[in-house]
Amino acid sequence: MRGEHALPATVIPLPGRSAHVGAVRVSRKTTMLPRVAGISALLIAVLSAAVMARTRPTTLPADESHRIFGIDRLWTVHLRITPEHWKQMQPTRACRLAYMLGVVRQESPTTQPAPATMPAADGADDGSVLERRVTISPFGYEYKYVPATVEMDGEVYRNVGVRFKGNSSYSYYASGLKRPMKLDFDRFVPGQHFFGLFTINLQNNALDPSELREALSYLLFRDAGVPAPRTALAMVYLTVDGLYDRQFVGLYTMIEEVDRAFLRRHFGNDAGLLLKPEGTRNLAYLGQEWENYRRFNPKTPATPETAQRFMEFTRLIHHADDETFVSTIGSYLAVDEFLRFIAVNAILINMDSFLSGGHNFYVYVNPADNLIYFMPWDLNFSFGSGGKSGAEAAAMSIYQPFPSTNRLLERVMAIYHYRAAYEYYLKRLADGWFSVQRMYGLLDRLEPIVQRAETLLRQTAATRPAATMPATAPAVTITRTRPELRAFIADRVASVTGQLAGQAVGWVPGERPPPKPVWPPAVPPKPAVVARPAPPPKPPGGAIAKPPTTLPAKPAAVAAKPVKPPAPPPPVAVAKPVVKPPHPAAAVMIRNLDADRDGLLARHEMLDAVRLFFHAAGRPEGGAVSEELLADTLDRIDELLDLNPAPKPAAEMAAGSAVRDRPSMMWARALLKAADVGEGEGITLSEALALMERLFIEADANNDGLLTQKELSDALDRLVPR
Repeated sequence: MRGEHALPATVIPLPGRSAHVGAVRVSRKTTMLPRVAGISALLIAVLSAAVMARTRPTTLPADESHRIFGIDRLWTVHLRITPEHWKQMQPTRACRLAYMLGVVRQESPTTQPAPATMPAADGADDGSVLERRVTISPFGYEYKYVPATVEMDGEVYRNVGVRFKGNSSYSYYASGLKRPMKLDFDRFVPGQHFFGLFTINLQNNALDPSELREALSYLLFRDAGVPAPRTALAMVYLTVDGLYDRQFVGLYTMIEEVDRAFLRRHFGNDAGLLLKPEGTRNLAYLGQEWENYRRFNPKTPATPETAQRFMEFTRLIHHADDETFVSTIGSYLAVDEFLRFIAVNAILINMDSFLSGGHNFYVYVNPADNLIYFMPWDLNFSFGSGGKSGAEAAAMSIYQPFPSTNRLLERVMAIYHYRAAYEYYLKRLADGWFSVQRMYGLLDRLEPIVQRAETLLRQTAATRPAATMPATAPAVTITRTRPELRAFIADRVASVTGQLAGQAVGWVPGERPPPKPVWPPAVPPKPAVVARPAPPPKPPGGAIAKPPTTLPAKPAAVAAKPVKPPAPPPPVAVAKPVVKPPHPAAAVMIRNLDADRDGLLARHEMLDAVRLFFHAAGRPEGGAVSEELLADTLDRIDELLDLNPAPKPAAEMAAGSAVRDRPSMMWARALLKAADVGEGEGITLSEALALMERLFIEADANNDGLLTQKELSDALDRLVPR
């Protein structure tokens, strides 16, 4: 797994670690939680089958992927898509809750374009209709694969699956052509591959004027010995008949997919549990049921052993005492690789990551050694793209490179020898792979490619009428500051070196940076010397003049002071009307149920929320949901929507649904009462939809078919008064 010039596997001895990531280690038997068995094991198997609904061949093709990648390897990629498929490819949006629940739904002809009629692999139309499924992103985008003909340096691949991808990288360029894409070579042609790889990502370098942040960042991770995707660069062209004729779209970064081939190359196996968490900065412990861990977004099937291992790991982070954590963490976490992973993120000030955002990383539970590994993803906000400018942007703390709290990182860094190893890796980066000399040399090689792409864009703009040119500007206002790469590199190396030497203190994310010291210290000015008045002149002869004998006249009598009028009586206090603050759940509901992101909830969005609730409750076909199940599902959704949940005491987690007076139980009783269901009876999907229709009409004060936050807040207060 090591990069071409990577750090040796063990520079500083760490307890309980062997030299190579792929090596099989003796398993440490630690029983933090009871083993999953019976129904839980069956549940894991069912969920795992859903993850791998589309399986690839068990035998992977010969790996020639080294021919694809290189820091300055430049590809010419031409996508040819039919107008019908181009239209179907445009994403719709779903509510955020659908993503958090892991819903992947089949398209409905009433709300989406009809399924594509796919040509056969040889180009002949066999009339077969494929079932296409939707991928929902955290931003609510629903991405659909369509077939396309793809030319890679002139080599033609037919019926390649193509879809858009990304969150912010898509949102910022949604109205233009330069959007991120994923190429799936065997989606419609089983076994078709690209030099041994099934999937390639075309990243659009969103909000990166240099176009090089991702390629350079992944290289640094690989140099430091972190399992990380390889990259190349690509000039991307698009043809859609009647719309675009070999239209130059821009310079992309071609990024390796983290998939089975990737896992085999780095770990020697692909049988472990691969996760891509979203909104889970603190890796919350969610109890002993694997179903609750869908928010960690499993990408490969979980076995009872790997699922249990990950749940034990999250419990160790949040509930183990210090002595247990220190003695046990090395048997769960690949600490050496984790420290390298954090060191590169910190030196790059890559905040949209595990450090802060709780996403843009992978986790792999490796069955060969039972250790957990972290891997980077989506690095377009690296190199200090966090909003600050100038030298200040590069002066972030290396000792707290995260805002608020990061429980795992805090506890690992509190262990002396781990902190020392982290400092060592930072020094190696600052002195070597991230040094000014090395990074400037890479920029000298890569910047001519960027300039060539910019020239092509200008030529394209000059040859096409303005009315037919696709938008190249972002679809939304850009507020982030993007430091110039060369200046950032020099300033960051100086800051990290100074902090390691104890000569500088970095600012902590989320806090105001310390005031800049005045050097040299300002010296207050001396007070001005006031000249004494000159003595009166002596009279002639040197005699001292006598004072006059005539006394001055007495001053006139001082006028009497005016009489102060009495103070007016204090005003009578008028009681102000008490304005109740909005219900806190109203804003959360709008944020997570508002599919079209207009800040309002429409009737169909509320009804969709009811259907999602029944899906979460395990009643997608409409079976009755009891009061207890209603409360438990509300608790689960509350956990999902809380991006930074506070760790719960183990006793509370164990009590679970036995706590009758928890808020979710009060809401469950109120909903059943409003639905007027019988004592001890549950509520069916049809009854819940009818209840939502009635509650929506009552809440819509101005009858415009949309609920504002205030209208929703008032409705919640009527349902369960505060």
